[in-house]
Amino acid sequence: MKDENIEDVEFEQVEEIQDEASLKDKLKDLRLKLKEKEIESKTNLDGWQRARAELINKEKQLATEKLDIYRNAAVNIVEDLMPVLDSF
Repeated sequence: MKDENIEDVEFEQVEEIQDEASLKDKLKDLRLKLKEKEIESKTNLDGWQRARAELINKEKQLATEKLDIYRNAAVNIVEDLMPVLDSF
């Protein structure tokens, strides 16, 4: 009877060791996947930040161009009116 119990205990220990090894492998795989996702996340964040900065710069550029167009339009109107005003 004691021999059977010893064999059972040894088998259970071997099973635990195998489970522990598979858990370690699984943990290693999960850590690797986590590292990959962290890298992917950082890449996405960098891309998003660049796109946002480009958008802000483009908005500033468009505002400047719009202001220039208004200034040029005002100058053109005054230049067109100068001969008419001179004739009075």
